[in-house]
Amino acid sequence: MEHVFNIATGDIEDFPGLDGLPKFQVKIEKERVYIRASKQALQSQRRTKVMAKCIALSNYSTAITNILIIGAGPAGLVCAETLRQEGFSDRIVMCTSEKYLPYDRSKLSKSMDSQAEQIFLRSQEFFHIYDIEVLTETQVVNLDTKNKTVVFKDGFRMEYNKLLIATGSTPKTLKCKGKELDNVFTIRTPEDANRVVKLASNRNVVIVGASFLGMEVAAYLCEKAHSVSVVELGEYSF
Repeated sequence: MEHVFNIATGDIEDFPGLDGLPKFQVKIEKERVYIRASKQALQSQRRTKVMAKCIALSNYSTAITNILIIGAGPAGLVCAETLRQEGFSDRIVMCTSEKYLPYDRSKLSKSMDSQAEQIFLRSQEFFHIYDIEVLTETQVVNLDTKNKTVVFKDGFRMEYNKLLIATGSTPKTLKCKGKELDNVFTIRTPEDANRVVKLASNRNVVIVGASFLGMEVAAYLCEKAHSVSVVELGEYSF
């Protein structure tokens, strides 16, 4: 994956990143290059665009929101941040069935023993500052697009003006006999990845699928497992 930045402003223009690059005032005199910047700016490796805040959050009922985003992955977060960067100042609510703030799921195969807090895309403080509400452990069980309402698993009903569904995908499971055995796993959450790397220690591991995810898991486990074998339906690995 590649990041795309604007060379003039340092702003990020393409996912998967969230922040832009710091921009400094530069002056060239003969063979010398002078950069003018504060010490704090020089120590920072990222720059967040200016964002709006919700100007009348106290006026909203808890059961009404302007923007509702189902799913709290990178795609949903990028949408919420882009709205704030473009000056959107109404209520934004993100909901997720998981118990964590939005995190970088792609790192689950790169650093399988990471805890969720280590791969959060943004801190709790960030969401508070920019009035992006995140409802964790909140599962939508009914969606009425005609009346623009959703019902959560606990019975709570919420009205919305605009809706974005960004739930992502679910792991593809085996369809053969034995798929239900205790030592067969898929990876979707930090707990899944942590469990696999723990149980793989000094064991023989078989990975079904030589896609991007499968090959990253193989690379990570090769120094921890006794052996790693990759099984692929196609002729080539990723």
